[in-house]
Amino acid sequence: MKGKADKLLANRSLSALVAVCMILSVFSGILLLTNPNQTKAQAIGDLIVTSATYPGGYTIQNMEQPVKGNVVVSSGGVLTIRDGTLSVISNYDPAQRHYVDIAAGGTVVLEHGTITTYLDQIDPWPFLTFIVQNGGVLTASATQC
Repeated sequence: MKGKADKLLANRSLSALVAVCMILSVFSGILLLTNPNQTKAQAIGDLIVTSATYPGGYTIQNMEQPVKGNVVVSSGGVLTIRDGTLSVISNYDPAQRHYVDIAAGGTVVLEHGTITTYLDQIDPWPFLTFIVQNGGVLTASATQC
């Protein structure tokens, strides 16, 4: 009788192991589908933020926004980068030199946000001019370095 009981226990243990593996594979699939990483938006040209073009302000949130041009925040404009990245595609090549300009009355707010340049393998020296004019405001809180 002991031989049959051992075989029955082994079959039940194997069945339980298969069931647990199936449940764990479902949860791992769910984790892969819910990617917590930032998404990357399509690169845009010049980003010009004014109170007229974006009355409520322009917000980059939980994503990386590449800009293939200059970033200008004019008077009354508000650019907020919340848990995201503004990546300006700029390097030492004169045709690729871009800038971020916060004009008088313009505001840039970084809330766990990052402003950076794009690095490529061909010309890996970043070049970004960052201008905060008299009366422009740059506010950063808990930003990443």
